[in-house]
Amino acid sequence: VELVSAPEKEVRVLAVLAMQSAVEDQRDRCIQILVGLLSDGDSGVRAAGALALGGYGRSARVAVPALMKMVRDENVDAARAAGVALRCVFPEPVSPVTGISDRQAVTHGS
Repeated sequence: VELVSAPEKEVRVLAVLAMQSAVEDQRDRCIQILVGLLSDGDSGVRAAGALALGGYGRSARVAVPALMKMVRDENVDAARAAGVALRCVFPEPVSPVTGISDRQAVTHGS
């Protein structure tokens, strides 16, 4: 947690990615810290933060407003990472009848 404030970008990115493995009692704290990092001055740190949040899946619902804002990030890679994270937090619904998503059905002609 302390390393996300390190002056070196590489150290901050590695600290962010390490937060993905937080156990349940640390999860909420890490999610809050990661949400704060979505406004970091470095696009690599913002992108890593978004992807780490995506790794928490539905547990990171609190991050949705910040991730929605970040999909319009000036850095295309950070914006893309936010989009990926949103898809992980809110995955596509699956049809209980076919077991595939609506998107897959349209794409594959089912």
